Amino acid sequence: MFRSALLSSAVLALAFLAAPGAAHAQEVAAAVRTGDAAALAALSETASSQEARLARAALAALHHQDAAAIPDLRAAARSRRLSAETRLSAYQALGSIYLRQGRFADAAAALADGAALGVTQEPERAHTYAQAQAFAAALAHEAPMRARVPAGGDLPLTRDMAQLLRADVTINGAAHSQAILDTGAAYSTIMRSVAEQLGLRFVDSDVTVGSSSHENVPAQLAIADTLTLGGAEFHNVVFIVFPDEALTFAGGAYRIEAIVGLPVLIQLGRLEFALGASGDHLHYTRAGGAPGPAPNLLVDGLQPVAVVQSGDATLRMLLDTGAQNSQLSRIVERDYPALLEGAEERAATIGGAGGVRTDAQALSIPRLTLNVAGRDVALSNVRLMRAGRAMDRHGILGQDVLRSGGGYVLDFQTMRFELLERG
Repeated sequence: MFRSALLSSAVLALAFLAAPGAAHAQEVAAAVRTGDAAALAALSETASSQEARLARAALAALHHQDAAAIPDLRAAARSRRLSAETRLSAYQALGSIYLRQGRFADAAAALADGAALGVTQEPERAHTYAQAQAFAAALAHEAPMRARVPAGGDLPLTRDMAQLLRADVTINGAAHSQAILDTGAAYSTIMRSVAEQLGLRFVDSDVTVGSSSHENVPAQLAIADTLTLGGAEFHNVVFIVFPDEALTFAGGAYRIEAIVGLPVLIQLGRLEFALGASGDHLHYTRAGGAPGPAPNLLVDGLQPVAVVQSGDATLRMLLDTGAQNSQLSRIVERDYPALLEGAEERAATIGGAGGVRTDAQALSIPRLTLNVAGRDVALSNVRLMRAGRAMDRHGILGQDVLRSGGGYVLDFQTMRFELLERG
């Protein structure tokens, strides 16, 4: 629901400098920038040695194979044989992995080294980079989050008035009911009054983050000593802290006091959200899954990305359990204009931290069918948002798709995303 725009190597990466004979470098850059796993796989076989090495590292990062990715990203970032633009993209990708791991000092150093190259970036990407630097620098002296997760666990879920899934959590030893579980949140989030009530330790910093409705929402950072969820225990958990009014909607009828974000959820391993008339549950397991079909779930920095089909179109979509409805981004107009058949211009309003935003030029697509791991989901009146921050992905996959069957599985071990049949 509330996405920090800081953390994605795809969002942060730049195109390489165009030069004669540099076609492969440009293709690798484009694939890194968009998180195109298929293109990276092809380029890892066909590009020249240094670009191929970078493509393999970027692909490993998307597949959540950080140990394999980091050495080659470091090598590319430090290579004097590569252009400054190429080295900057490697530093950015490396910094996004460190942010995902909670290695904030390493992230701050990587991003500072990249900035020292003096490369001129497009204004929007420069702003995103500056947000990432400020975020990492503010947390540079904080210890990484530690997790103690059992082999498996189960916890009951409830749905709120927006149909978002909530669960009971314990923060700093105090029970707090009904925190939203949001894979689209790059970090856990909390109201300021609740953070103070639960005794979170505030970090001396003021940062801005991007939400679904605004690009620059003022926020603070705080650390929870402990967070417990479904038998799993986490220490040194980073929270983005918003003023109460930024997380209050509909005149106070709907409040979001706390969100558990991806850094916590990804540590649970395989997440199975079982939805049914008798109640909703989250079952997680850390047991390694058996090798199966090719991955259709990527993790780009701290953003989970589902690879889905719509006819001949392959769409990379942010998998956001905190979004009510799926939507497309404006790059679909460029990549797959056939999907816009019958679309009409219709203003759309989207809410998030910091308030609401209206896109007067949004499109409404009457019918769209998405195929998730072999299962078709038919959607109607799908919005395509044209205003606001540009996305390098084709859209957002929300609860309308996730609730279309009996639940869904996010397996961050085998990197598979699947919809469950109704029981």
